[in-house]
Amino acid sequence: MSNKLSKSQIEDKKKEIVSKIKEGRLCTTKERPTSAKGEFWSNLLRIKDMNGIYEPFVQCVICQQILSYEVKNGTNSLNLHVQSCTKKTSLPKSTMPIDNYVKKDISIPPDDKRMITVACSKYCAFDMRSFNSVNGEGFKQLCQALIDLSYKYGLAKLSKPSVEVLLPDRTNISRTIKQIANEYRLKMNDILREDLKEVKLIGISTDYWKNSYTSENFLTINIHYTKNDNPVTYMLKTLLFSGTKSGENTIRIIKSVLRSYDLDPDDKHIIYLTDNASNFVSGLKNEVASEQLSSDQEPTLHLVLPWINKLKSCCEIKNNELPTIKYFKKMILEQIKEKVWLTRLHDIATFLHPVTKNLLSYSQKERNDVYKATRDMMKTINIIEPDEKQKQISATAITSTSRKTPKKIKKDDFLQQDVMMEFAQENQPDSSEEEDDDEVDRYIKSKLIINHEESVLNWWKKWSITYPKLSILVRSLFGIPASSCTSERIFSASGRILEERRQRLNDDIVDDILFIRNFKGIIN
Repeated sequence: MSNKLSKSQIEDKKKEIVSKIKEGRLCTTKERPTSAKGEFWSNLLRIKDMNGIYEPFVQCVICQQILSYEVKNGTNSLNLHVQSCTKKTSLPKSTMPIDNYVKKDISIPPDDKRMITVACSKYCAFDMRSFNSVNGEGFKQLCQALIDLSYKYGLAKLSKPSVEVLLPDRTNISRTIKQIANEYRLKMNDILREDLKEVKLIGISTDYWKNSYTSENFLTINIHYTKNDNPVTYMLKTLLFSGTKSGENTIRIIKSVLRSYDLDPDDKHIIYLTDNASNFVSGLKNEVASEQLSSDQEPTLHLVLPWINKLKSCCEIKNNELPTIKYFKKMILEQIKEKVWLTRLHDIATFLHPVTKNLLSYSQKERNDVYKATRDMMKTINIIEPDEKQKQISATAITSTSRKTPKKIKKDDFLQQDVMMEFAQENQPDSSEEEDDDEVDRYIKSKLIINHEESVLNWWKKWSITYPKLSILVRSLFGIPASSCTSERIFSASGRILEERRQRLNDDIVDDILFIRNFKGIIN
Protein backbone atom coordinates (compact mmCIF):
# COMPACT_ATOMS: atom_id res chain seq x y z
CA MET A 1 0.00 0.00 0.00
CA SER A 2 1.00 3.60 -0.39
CA ASN A 3 2.68 5.14 2.66
CA LYS A 4 0.06 7.86 2.55
CA LEU A 5 -2.59 5.50 3.95
CA SER A 6 -2.98 5.06 7.70
CA LYS A 7 -3.42 1.66 9.36
CA SER A 8 -7.16 2.21 9.70
CA GLN A 9 -7.41 3.13 6.02
CA ILE A 10 -5.50 -0.02 5.10
CA GLU A 11 -7.90 -2.13 7.17
CA ASP A 12 -10.89 -0.46 5.52
CA LYS A 13 -9.35 -1.18 2.13
CA LYS A 14 -8.90 -4.85 3.07
CA LYS A 15 -12.57 -5.09 4.07
CA GLU A 16 -13.50 -3.53 0.74
CA ILE A 17 -11.35 -6.11 -1.08
CA VAL A 18 -13.11 -8.97 0.75
CA SER A 19 -16.51 -7.52 -0.15
CA LYS A 20 -15.59 -7.16 -3.85
CA ILE A 21 -14.30 -10.75 -3.97
CA LYS A 22 -17.63 -12.01 -2.59
CA GLU A 23 -19.54 -9.92 -5.11
CA GLY A 24 -17.41 -11.21 -7.98
CA ARG A 25 -15.94 -7.81 -8.85
CA LEU A 26 -12.46 -9.06 -7.95
CA CYS A 27 -10.96 -12.52 -8.36
CA THR A 28 -7.95 -14.39 -6.99
CA THR A 29 -5.26 -16.14 -9.02
CA LYS A 30 -2.27 -18.38 -8.29
CA GLU A 31 -0.19 -16.46 -10.81
CA ARG A 32 2.97 -15.20 -9.11
CA PRO A 33 4.75 -11.92 -9.77
CA THR A 34 7.35 -12.21 -12.53
CA SER A 35 10.25 -11.87 -10.10
CA ALA A 36 8.78 -14.14 -7.38
CA LYS A 37 11.05 -17.06 -6.33
CA GLY A 38 10.15 -17.91 -2.72
CA GLU A 39 8.30 -21.15 -1.92
CA PHE A 40 5.91 -19.20 0.33
CA TRP A 41 4.15 -17.91 -2.82
CA SER A 42 2.48 -21.34 -3.16
CA ASN A 43 0.34 -20.32 -0.17
CA LEU A 44 -0.60 -16.90 -1.52
CA LEU A 45 -3.15 -15.75 -4.09
CA ARG A 46 -2.88 -12.48 -5.97
CA ILE A 47 -5.99 -10.33 -6.41
CA LYS A 48 -7.03 -8.65 -9.66
CA ASP A 49 -10.07 -6.96 -11.18
CA MET A 50 -12.05 -7.96 -14.27
CA ASN A 51 -9.64 -6.00 -16.47
CA GLY A 52 -6.65 -8.01 -15.23
CA ILE A 53 -5.22 -5.16 -13.14
CA TYR A 54 -3.66 -6.42 -9.89
CA GLU A 55 -4.57 -4.91 -6.52
CA PRO A 56 -1.76 -4.15 -4.00
CA PHE A 57 -2.95 -7.09 -1.87
CA VAL A 58 -2.65 -10.88 -1.69
CA GLN A 59 -4.68 -13.51 0.16
CA CYS A 60 -3.25 -16.27 2.37
CA VAL A 61 -4.80 -19.63 1.43
CA ILE A 62 -4.19 -20.97 4.93
CA CYS A 63 -5.96 -18.35 7.05
CA GLN A 64 -7.81 -16.46 4.25
CA GLN A 65 -6.38 -13.16 5.54
CA ILE A 66 -5.85 -10.24 3.15
CA LEU A 67 -2.26 -8.94 3.24
CA SER A 68 -0.75 -5.77 1.77
CA TYR A 69 1.78 -6.33 -1.01
CA GLU A 70 3.69 -3.99 -3.29
CA VAL A 71 6.87 -4.91 -5.18
CA LYS A 72 8.77 -1.91 -3.83
CA ASN A 73 8.09 -2.94 -0.21
CA GLY A 74 9.57 -6.44 -0.56
CA THR A 75 8.14 -9.81 0.53
CA ASN A 76 9.74 -10.39 3.95
CA SER A 77 6.48 -9.77 5.85
CA LEU A 78 4.60 -12.14 3.52
CA ASN A 79 7.20 -14.88 4.09
CA LEU A 80 6.97 -14.50 7.87
CA HIS A 81 3.16 -14.61 7.76
CA VAL A 82 3.11 -17.85 5.74
CA GLN A 83 5.68 -19.46 8.08
CA SER A 84 3.53 -18.52 11.10
CA CYS A 85 0.35 -19.92 9.50
CA THR A 86 2.13 -23.13 8.52
CA LYS A 87 3.35 -23.70 12.09
CA LYS A 88 -0.15 -23.20 13.52
CA THR A 89 -1.72 -25.75 11.20
CA SER A 90 1.04 -28.32 11.84
CA LEU A 91 0.75 -28.27 15.67
CA PRO A 92 0.19 -31.73 17.23
CA LYS A 93 -3.25 -32.33 18.69
CA SER A 94 -1.85 -32.39 22.25
CA THR A 95 -0.83 -28.72 21.93
CA MET A 96 -4.12 -27.48 20.44
CA PRO A 97 -6.26 -25.20 22.62
CA ILE A 98 -9.02 -26.95 24.59
CA ASP A 99 -11.61 -24.75 22.84
CA ASN A 100 -11.00 -26.78 19.67
CA TYR A 101 -12.51 -29.85 21.36
CA VAL A 102 -15.66 -28.07 22.44
CA LYS A 103 -18.51 -27.96 19.91
CA LYS A 104 -19.96 -24.49 19.73
CA ASP A 105 -22.18 -22.53 17.35
CA ILE A 106 -20.28 -20.41 14.90
CA SER A 107 -21.08 -16.71 14.65
CA ILE A 108 -21.96 -15.58 11.11
CA PRO A 109 -20.75 -12.07 10.20
CA PRO A 110 -23.56 -9.70 9.07
CA ASP A 111 -22.02 -9.29 5.60
CA ASP A 112 -22.09 -13.04 5.03
CA LYS A 113 -25.69 -13.31 6.24
CA ARG A 114 -26.60 -10.47 3.89
CA MET A 115 -24.99 -12.37 0.99
CA ILE A 116 -27.14 -15.43 1.78
CA THR A 117 -30.29 -13.29 2.04
CA VAL A 118 -29.64 -11.72 -1.38
CA ALA A 119 -29.04 -15.17 -2.91
CA CYS A 120 -32.30 -16.50 -1.41
CA SER A 121 -34.20 -13.46 -2.64
CA LYS A 122 -32.90 -13.93 -6.18
CA TYR A 123 -33.80 -17.62 -5.97
CA CYS A 124 -37.40 -16.66 -5.15
CA ALA A 125 -37.54 -14.07 -7.95
CA PHE A 126 -35.70 -15.98 -10.69
CA ASP A 127 -37.51 -19.28 -10.08
CA MET A 128 -40.81 -17.68 -8.99
CA ARG A 129 -40.85 -19.49 -5.64
CA SER A 130 -42.79 -18.40 -2.60
CA PHE A 131 -40.86 -16.53 0.08
CA ASN A 132 -41.69 -19.31 2.54
CA SER A 133 -39.96 -21.88 0.34
CA VAL A 134 -36.56 -21.04 1.87
CA ASN A 135 -37.90 -22.21 5.23
CA GLY A 136 -39.17 -25.52 3.84
CA GLU A 137 -37.58 -28.72 5.14
CA GLY A 138 -36.49 -29.88 1.69
CA PHE A 139 -34.72 -26.58 0.91
CA LYS A 140 -33.05 -26.59 4.34
CA GLN A 141 -31.77 -30.14 3.85
CA LEU A 142 -30.35 -29.19 0.45
CA CYS A 143 -28.54 -26.17 1.92
CA GLN A 144 -27.24 -28.15 4.89
CA ALA A 145 -25.87 -30.82 2.54
CA LEU A 146 -24.03 -28.13 0.59
CA ILE A 147 -22.65 -26.66 3.82
CA ASP A 148 -21.48 -30.10 4.98
CA LEU A 149 -19.80 -30.78 1.65
CA SER A 150 -18.01 -27.42 1.57
CA TYR A 151 -16.86 -27.98 5.16
CA LYS A 152 -15.55 -31.42 4.28
CA TYR A 153 -13.38 -30.11 1.44
CA GLY A 154 -12.72 -26.62 2.80
CA LEU A 155 -9.37 -25.33 4.07
CA ALA A 156 -10.48 -23.72 7.35
CA LYS A 157 -11.81 -26.41 9.73
CA LEU A 158 -13.97 -24.20 11.91
CA SER A 159 -17.31 -25.08 13.45
CA LYS A 160 -19.97 -25.71 10.80
CA PRO A 161 -22.72 -23.07 10.60
CA SER A 162 -26.28 -24.30 10.94
CA VAL A 163 -28.68 -23.73 8.07
CA GLU A 164 -31.14 -22.36 10.63
CA VAL A 165 -28.69 -19.56 11.39
CA LEU A 166 -28.00 -18.76 7.74
CA LEU A 167 -31.41 -18.72 6.06
CA PRO A 168 -33.58 -15.58 6.24
CA ASP A 169 -37.31 -15.42 6.97
CA ARG A 170 -39.97 -14.38 4.42
CA THR A 171 -40.17 -10.79 5.71
CA ASN A 172 -36.43 -10.35 5.20
CA ILE A 173 -36.70 -11.80 1.70
CA SER A 174 -39.58 -9.50 0.77
CA ARG A 175 -37.62 -6.47 1.98
CA THR A 176 -34.49 -7.62 0.14
CA ILE A 177 -36.36 -8.18 -3.13
CA LYS A 178 -37.50 -4.57 -2.98
CA GLN A 179 -33.89 -3.43 -2.44
CA ILE A 180 -32.54 -5.59 -5.29
CA ALA A 181 -35.25 -4.35 -7.67
CA ASN A 182 -34.45 -0.73 -6.81
CA GLU A 183 -30.74 -1.36 -7.40
CA TYR A 184 -31.53 -2.95 -10.76
CA ARG A 185 -33.75 0.00 -11.74
CA LEU A 186 -30.88 2.39 -11.09
CA LYS A 187 -28.67 0.21 -13.30
CA MET A 188 -31.41 0.14 -15.94
CA ASN A 189 -31.42 3.95 -15.83
CA ASP A 190 -27.71 3.94 -16.63
CA ILE A 191 -28.13 1.36 -19.41
CA LEU A 192 -30.95 3.28 -21.11
CA ARG A 193 -29.23 6.64 -20.75
CA GLU A 194 -26.12 5.26 -22.46
CA ASP A 195 -27.86 3.12 -25.11
CA LEU A 196 -30.39 5.72 -26.24
CA LYS A 197 -27.79 8.39 -26.98
CA GLU A 198 -27.48 7.02 -30.53
CA VAL A 199 -30.89 5.35 -30.91
CA LYS A 200 -33.19 7.14 -33.36
CA LEU A 201 -36.34 5.16 -32.70
CA ILE A 202 -37.74 3.13 -29.79
CA GLY A 203 -40.71 0.84 -29.55
CA ILE A 204 -43.02 0.59 -26.55
CA SER A 205 -45.20 -2.52 -26.29
CA THR A 206 -47.98 -2.82 -23.77
CA ASP A 207 -50.65 -5.30 -22.84
CA TYR A 208 -53.24 -5.78 -20.13
CA TRP A 209 -53.67 -8.97 -18.17
CA LYS A 210 -56.05 -10.02 -15.42
CA ASN A 211 -55.47 -11.78 -12.11
CA SER A 212 -57.83 -14.72 -12.51
CA TYR A 213 -58.46 -14.90 -8.75
CA THR A 214 -59.25 -11.23 -8.04
CA SER A 215 -60.11 -9.92 -11.56
CA GLU A 216 -57.66 -7.06 -10.99
CA ASN A 217 -56.11 -5.69 -14.18
CA PHE A 218 -52.37 -5.25 -14.62
CA LEU A 219 -50.50 -3.37 -17.34
CA THR A 220 -47.01 -4.40 -18.50
CA ILE A 221 -44.79 -1.92 -20.37
CA ASN A 222 -41.71 -2.95 -22.39
CA ILE A 223 -39.12 -0.99 -24.36
CA HIS A 224 -37.56 -2.18 -27.62
CA TYR A 225 -34.64 -0.85 -29.69
CA THR A 226 -31.53 -1.97 -31.56
CA LYS A 227 -28.11 -2.10 -29.92
CA ASN A 228 -24.94 -3.36 -31.61
CA ASP A 229 -27.05 -4.60 -34.54
CA ASN A 230 -29.22 -6.76 -32.26
CA PRO A 231 -32.78 -6.15 -31.05
CA VAL A 232 -32.99 -5.37 -27.32
CA THR A 233 -36.06 -5.75 -25.10
CA TYR A 234 -36.46 -4.72 -21.45
CA MET A 235 -39.48 -4.83 -19.19
CA LEU A 236 -39.88 -1.40 -17.62
CA LYS A 237 -42.91 -1.77 -15.39
CA THR A 238 -45.83 -3.98 -14.40
CA LEU A 239 -48.47 -2.08 -12.45
CA LEU A 240 -51.99 -2.47 -11.12
CA PHE A 241 -54.36 -0.64 -13.46
CA SER A 242 -57.70 0.84 -12.52
CA GLY A 243 -59.96 2.79 -14.83
CA THR A 244 -60.90 2.48 -18.46
CA LYS A 245 -58.43 0.90 -20.85
CA SER A 246 -58.53 3.81 -23.25
CA GLY A 247 -55.63 4.76 -25.47
CA GLU A 248 -55.40 8.12 -23.72
CA ASN A 249 -55.05 6.51 -20.26
CA THR A 250 -52.53 3.98 -21.53
CA ILE A 251 -50.33 6.63 -23.18
CA ARG A 252 -50.49 8.76 -20.03
CA ILE A 253 -49.20 5.88 -17.90
CA ILE A 254 -46.52 4.96 -20.45
CA LYS A 255 -45.18 8.51 -20.44
CA SER A 256 -45.15 8.52 -16.65
CA VAL A 257 -43.12 5.28 -16.58
CA LEU A 258 -40.67 6.61 -19.18
CA ARG A 259 -40.12 9.73 -17.10
CA SER A 260 -39.37 7.54 -14.08
CA TYR A 261 -36.36 6.31 -16.09
CA ASP A 262 -35.32 9.89 -16.92
CA LEU A 263 -36.60 9.50 -20.49
CA ASP A 264 -38.52 12.40 -22.01
CA PRO A 265 -41.31 10.82 -24.12
CA ASP A 266 -41.77 14.10 -25.99
CA ASP A 267 -38.10 14.10 -26.99
CA LYS A 268 -38.09 10.58 -28.47
CA HIS A 269 -39.52 9.06 -31.63
CA ILE A 270 -41.72 6.28 -30.24
CA ILE A 271 -43.70 3.52 -31.95
CA TYR A 272 -46.46 2.07 -29.76
CA LEU A 273 -47.47 -1.58 -30.11
CA THR A 274 -50.95 -2.62 -29.00
CA ASP A 275 -52.18 -6.08 -28.10
CA ASN A 276 -54.22 -6.70 -31.26
CA ALA A 277 -51.27 -8.14 -33.16
CA SER A 278 -50.29 -10.49 -30.36
CA ASN A 279 -53.86 -11.78 -30.02
CA PHE A 280 -53.94 -12.49 -33.72
CA VAL A 281 -50.47 -14.03 -33.79
CA SER A 282 -51.27 -16.35 -30.88
CA GLY A 283 -54.23 -17.67 -32.88
CA LEU A 284 -52.39 -18.35 -36.11
CA LYS A 285 -52.88 -21.86 -37.41
CA ASN A 286 -49.30 -22.14 -38.65
CA GLU A 287 -46.95 -22.58 -35.68
CA VAL A 288 -43.91 -21.46 -37.68
CA ALA A 289 -45.52 -18.10 -38.44
CA SER A 290 -46.59 -17.67 -34.84
CA GLU A 291 -43.08 -18.40 -33.54
CA GLN A 292 -41.39 -16.05 -36.02
CA LEU A 293 -43.76 -13.12 -35.52
CA SER A 294 -43.69 -13.50 -31.72
CA SER A 295 -39.92 -13.19 -31.39
CA ASP A 296 -38.30 -10.13 -29.82
CA GLN A 297 -34.72 -11.43 -30.11
CA GLU A 298 -34.50 -10.87 -33.86
CA PRO A 299 -36.18 -8.55 -36.41
CA THR A 300 -39.80 -9.46 -37.17
CA LEU A 301 -41.50 -6.33 -38.52
CA HIS A 302 -40.58 -7.16 -42.12
CA LEU A 303 -42.26 -10.58 -41.83
CA VAL A 304 -45.79 -9.34 -41.21
CA LEU A 305 -46.80 -8.59 -44.81
CA PRO A 306 -45.27 -11.80 -46.31
CA TRP A 307 -46.98 -13.98 -43.71
CA ILE A 308 -50.32 -12.19 -44.09
CA ASN A 309 -49.95 -12.66 -47.84
CA LYS A 310 -49.21 -16.36 -47.30
CA LEU A 311 -52.15 -16.81 -44.97
CA LYS A 312 -54.52 -15.12 -47.41
CA SER A 313 -53.30 -17.32 -50.27
CA CYS A 314 -53.85 -20.44 -48.13
CA CYS A 315 -57.39 -19.26 -47.45
CA GLU A 316 -58.38 -18.75 -51.08
CA ILE A 317 -61.69 -20.52 -51.53
CA LYS A 318 -61.78 -23.22 -54.20
CA ASN A 319 -64.91 -24.52 -55.92
CA ASN A 320 -64.24 -28.20 -55.17
CA GLU A 321 -63.87 -27.71 -51.41
CA LEU A 322 -66.35 -28.83 -48.78
CA PRO A 323 -68.76 -26.15 -47.47
CA THR A 324 -67.20 -26.47 -43.99
CA ILE A 325 -63.74 -25.70 -45.36
CA LYS A 326 -65.06 -22.75 -47.34
CA TYR A 327 -66.78 -21.38 -44.25
CA PHE A 328 -63.63 -21.86 -42.14
CA LYS A 329 -61.47 -20.01 -44.70
CA LYS A 330 -64.01 -17.22 -44.94
CA MET A 331 -63.94 -16.78 -41.15
CA ILE A 332 -60.11 -16.62 -41.14
CA LEU A 333 -60.12 -13.95 -43.86
CA GLU A 334 -62.64 -11.94 -41.86
CA GLN A 335 -60.43 -12.27 -38.76
CA ILE A 336 -57.43 -11.04 -40.72
CA LYS A 337 -59.40 -8.02 -41.90
CA GLU A 338 -60.70 -7.30 -38.39
CA LYS A 339 -57.65 -8.05 -36.23
CA VAL A 340 -54.64 -7.11 -38.34
CA TRP A 341 -53.83 -3.42 -38.39
CA LEU A 342 -51.22 -2.75 -41.05
CA THR A 343 -49.40 0.58 -41.16
CA ARG A 344 -46.88 2.27 -43.39
CA LEU A 345 -44.15 0.96 -41.04
CA HIS A 346 -44.89 -2.59 -42.23
CA ASP A 347 -44.51 -1.46 -45.85
CA ILE A 348 -41.20 0.27 -45.12
CA ALA A 349 -39.84 -2.70 -43.15
CA THR A 350 -40.75 -5.09 -45.97
CA PHE A 351 -39.16 -2.76 -48.52
CA LEU A 352 -35.95 -2.63 -46.45
CA HIS A 353 -35.42 -6.39 -46.62
CA PRO A 354 -33.38 -7.23 -49.74
CA VAL A 355 -35.57 -10.25 -50.59
CA THR A 356 -38.89 -8.39 -50.62
CA LYS A 357 -37.73 -4.88 -51.57
CA ASN A 358 -39.36 -4.95 -55.03
CA LEU A 359 -42.92 -5.02 -53.63
CA LEU A 360 -44.16 -6.57 -56.87
CA SER A 361 -47.62 -7.29 -55.45
CA TYR A 362 -48.08 -3.51 -55.16
CA SER A 363 -49.15 -1.15 -57.91
CA GLN A 364 -46.58 1.39 -59.10
CA LYS A 365 -48.42 4.12 -57.22
CA GLU A 366 -48.38 2.06 -54.00
CA ARG A 367 -44.65 1.41 -54.41
CA ASN A 368 -43.97 5.11 -54.96
CA ASP A 369 -45.92 5.86 -51.78
CA VAL A 370 -43.67 3.42 -49.86
CA TYR A 371 -40.52 5.01 -51.30
CA LYS A 372 -41.76 8.46 -50.32
CA ALA A 373 -42.69 7.23 -46.82
CA THR A 374 -39.17 5.79 -46.44
CA ARG A 375 -37.58 9.13 -47.33
CA ASP A 376 -40.00 10.98 -45.06
CA MET A 377 -39.19 8.67 -42.16
CA MET A 378 -35.45 9.31 -42.55
CA LYS A 379 -36.19 13.03 -42.34
CA THR A 380 -38.54 12.60 -39.38
CA ILE A 381 -35.99 10.84 -37.22
CA ASN A 382 -33.23 13.13 -38.48
CA ILE A 383 -30.96 10.57 -40.12
CA ILE A 384 -27.75 12.02 -41.45
CA GLU A 385 -24.89 10.23 -43.17
CA PRO A 386 -22.38 8.77 -40.66
CA ASP A 387 -18.91 10.25 -40.39
CA GLU A 388 -16.19 8.47 -42.34
CA LYS A 389 -14.57 7.31 -39.10
CA GLN A 390 -17.74 5.42 -38.24
CA LYS A 391 -17.66 3.43 -41.48
CA GLN A 392 -15.79 0.36 -40.35
CA ILE A 393 -16.67 -1.97 -43.19
CA SER A 394 -14.42 -1.84 -46.26
CA ALA A 395 -15.73 -2.02 -49.78
CA THR A 396 -14.15 -5.44 -50.22
CA ALA A 397 -16.49 -6.83 -47.57
CA ILE A 398 -19.51 -6.05 -49.72
CA THR A 399 -19.97 -9.20 -51.74
CA SER A 400 -22.97 -11.24 -52.72
CA THR A 401 -23.39 -14.55 -50.93
CA SER A 402 -24.94 -17.64 -52.39
CA ARG A 403 -27.85 -19.35 -50.76
CA LYS A 404 -27.18 -22.58 -48.86
CA THR A 405 -29.39 -25.62 -49.08
CA PRO A 406 -32.09 -25.23 -46.42
CA LYS A 407 -32.39 -27.77 -43.64
CA LYS A 408 -35.07 -30.43 -43.97
CA ILE A 409 -38.36 -29.35 -42.44
CA LYS A 410 -41.75 -30.86 -41.82
CA LYS A 411 -43.97 -31.26 -44.85
CA ASP A 412 -46.64 -28.83 -43.61
CA ASP A 413 -44.18 -26.14 -42.41
CA PHE A 414 -43.08 -23.11 -44.39
CA LEU A 415 -39.59 -21.65 -44.39
CA GLN A 416 -39.40 -17.93 -43.66
CA GLN A 417 -37.27 -17.49 -46.79
CA ASP A 418 -39.84 -19.30 -48.97
CA VAL A 419 -42.67 -17.14 -47.68
CA MET A 420 -40.68 -13.95 -48.33
CA MET A 421 -39.63 -15.14 -51.80
CA GLU A 422 -43.25 -15.92 -52.60
CA PHE A 423 -44.14 -12.37 -51.56
CA ALA A 424 -41.28 -11.04 -53.72
CA GLN A 425 -42.71 -13.09 -56.68
CA GLU A 426 -39.70 -13.02 -58.98
CA ASN A 427 -36.00 -12.26 -59.25
CA GLN A 428 -34.87 -8.72 -58.72
CA PRO A 429 -33.76 -6.53 -61.63
CA ASP A 430 -30.12 -6.15 -62.59
CA SER A 431 -28.10 -3.48 -60.88
CA SER A 432 -28.12 -0.19 -62.74
CA GLU A 433 -24.79 1.30 -63.71
CA GLU A 434 -26.25 4.77 -63.26
CA GLU A 435 -24.93 6.57 -60.18
CA ASP A 436 -27.59 8.28 -58.10
CA ASP A 437 -27.14 10.36 -54.99
CA ASP A 438 -30.51 9.20 -53.63
CA GLU A 439 -29.94 6.04 -51.57
CA VAL A 440 -33.55 4.90 -51.93
CA ASP A 441 -33.30 5.03 -55.74
CA ARG A 442 -29.96 3.20 -55.75
CA TYR A 443 -31.36 0.56 -53.39
CA ILE A 444 -34.43 0.10 -55.62
CA LYS A 445 -32.33 -0.43 -58.75
CA SER A 446 -29.73 -2.75 -57.21
CA LYS A 447 -29.75 -6.53 -57.42
CA LEU A 448 -29.06 -7.75 -53.91
CA ILE A 449 -28.71 -11.23 -52.45
CA ILE A 450 -28.84 -12.30 -48.83
CA ASN A 451 -28.04 -15.72 -47.40
CA HIS A 452 -31.25 -17.07 -45.87
CA GLU A 453 -29.33 -17.98 -42.69
CA GLU A 454 -27.88 -14.48 -42.33
CA SER A 455 -29.43 -11.90 -40.02
CA VAL A 456 -30.88 -8.97 -41.93
CA LEU A 457 -29.19 -6.59 -39.46
CA ASN A 458 -25.81 -8.19 -40.11
CA TRP A 459 -26.46 -7.94 -43.82
CA TRP A 460 -27.20 -4.22 -43.55
CA LYS A 461 -24.09 -3.74 -41.44
CA LYS A 462 -22.01 -5.07 -44.36
CA TRP A 463 -23.81 -2.78 -46.79
CA SER A 464 -23.75 0.30 -44.55
CA ILE A 465 -20.90 1.88 -46.53
CA THR A 466 -23.04 1.77 -49.67
CA TYR A 467 -26.30 2.79 -47.97
CA PRO A 468 -25.25 4.67 -44.82
CA LYS A 469 -28.57 6.47 -44.25
CA LEU A 470 -30.78 3.49 -45.04
CA SER A 471 -28.70 1.26 -42.76
CA ILE A 472 -29.35 3.68 -39.88
CA LEU A 473 -33.07 3.54 -40.63
CA VAL A 474 -32.94 -0.27 -40.67
CA ARG A 475 -31.18 -0.42 -37.29
CA SER A 476 -33.77 1.98 -35.89
CA LEU A 477 -36.85 0.31 -37.35
CA PHE A 478 -35.90 -3.36 -37.02
CA GLY A 479 -35.53 -3.08 -33.26
CA ILE A 480 -39.35 -2.76 -33.12
CA PRO A 481 -41.03 -6.19 -32.82
CA ALA A 482 -44.05 -7.18 -34.90
CA SER A 483 -46.26 -7.68 -31.85
CA SER A 484 -46.58 -7.19 -28.11
CA CYS A 485 -46.01 -10.88 -27.42
CA THR A 486 -43.22 -9.93 -24.98
CA SER A 487 -45.97 -8.99 -22.54
CA GLU A 488 -47.69 -12.34 -23.14
CA ARG A 489 -44.55 -14.15 -22.00
CA ILE A 490 -44.44 -12.00 -18.88
CA PHE A 491 -48.10 -12.82 -18.20
CA SER A 492 -47.33 -16.53 -18.12
CA ALA A 493 -44.71 -15.84 -15.45
CA SER A 494 -47.08 -13.63 -13.47
CA GLY A 495 -49.57 -16.50 -13.33
CA ARG A 496 -47.03 -18.53 -11.38
CA ILE A 497 -46.30 -15.61 -9.07
CA LEU A 498 -49.93 -14.73 -8.31
CA GLU A 499 -51.04 -18.31 -7.76
CA GLU A 500 -53.91 -19.25 -5.49
CA ARG A 501 -51.83 -19.32 -2.28
CA ARG A 502 -50.05 -16.01 -2.96
CA GLN A 503 -52.93 -13.58 -3.35
CA ARG A 504 -51.70 -11.41 -0.49
CA LEU A 505 -48.77 -10.14 -2.54
CA ASN A 506 -49.21 -6.44 -3.29
CA ASP A 507 -48.77 -5.07 -6.79
CA ASP A 508 -45.39 -3.46 -6.00
CA ILE A 509 -43.79 -6.76 -4.99
CA VAL A 510 -45.22 -8.42 -8.13
CA ASP A 511 -43.54 -5.72 -10.23
CA ASP A 512 -40.28 -6.17 -8.28
CA ILE A 513 -40.23 -9.95 -8.82
CA LEU A 514 -40.98 -9.66 -12.55
CA PHE A 515 -38.40 -6.89 -12.96
CA ILE A 516 -35.65 -8.90 -11.23
CA ARG A 517 -36.54 -12.00 -13.21
CA ASN A 518 -36.46 -10.14 -16.54
CA PHE A 519 -33.20 -8.45 -15.56
CA LYS A 520 -31.36 -11.65 -14.62
CA GLY A 521 -29.80 -12.05 -18.06
CA ILE A 522 -28.09 -8.67 -17.70
CA ILE A 523 -26.82 -8.73 -14.11
CA ASN A 524 -26.62 -11.85 -11.96
